Amino acid sequence: MSSANVETPHKYWRVYRGALDALRALDLRERAAAAGYTWNPECIQTTFLGMRFTFSIPRFELELEGRPVAAAAGGAEGDLLAERILILHYLERASGAPLSGRLVGFDQLAGGRFYGSAFRKRTEAPLARIFAPVPARLAEVAASLGGARADHGDASAIIWPFPKVPMTLIVWTGDEELPPNAKVLFDDTAEGYLSTEDIAVLGDLVIRRVKELMG
Repeated sequence: MSSANVETPHKYWRVYRGALDALRALDLRERAAAAGYTWNPECIQTTFLGMRFTFSIPRFELELEGRPVAAAAGGAEGDLLAERILILHYLERASGAPLSGRLVGFDQLAGGRFYGSAFRKRTEAPLARIFAPVPARLAEVAASLGGARADHGDASAIIWPFPKVPMTLIVWTGDEELPPNAKVLFDDTAEGYLSTEDIAVLGDLVIRRVKELMG
């Protein structure tokens, strides 16, 4: 999975390299400030869904706890390329706008209707299946990701995959008349930090991480 291995290119590899190239033309100090990261001329550090990443400025690579992107071809799971791409896109796109506190559903975002059905199927429906039987676990899992309990539905929590993109996760356990349900809400400034497509991918990554933590 490297640029040198053209026989087995990874589908995310070119996107990752392209995201790095886009940042080369930008003022990284300004980008870090807009994204809510602490500036260091040697590196920019962030915690994404409980995983510590470092953007090494001299090497111009995004590393997981000091481990560089694998030089040999391999699976995306090992290199977390989707996660790395989102972090780079966030750093590139960040508007710096303060959070408004106005929560909206995914389908209320620009382009959200196009991806809305997939988001419900891949993010909200799994969230309901996982936590409706054990609603108390939602706050526990959120806490392990640096999040906190919220006050919505039968169980809810807020997590911060990025400093300026909080996600509010809400679960209803259902009853004899209504099936279990879940909703994910975003601050209405979210599109100033990630494209709608990236936000959809973020939902996928959150569910994958939640499943890992739930075992």
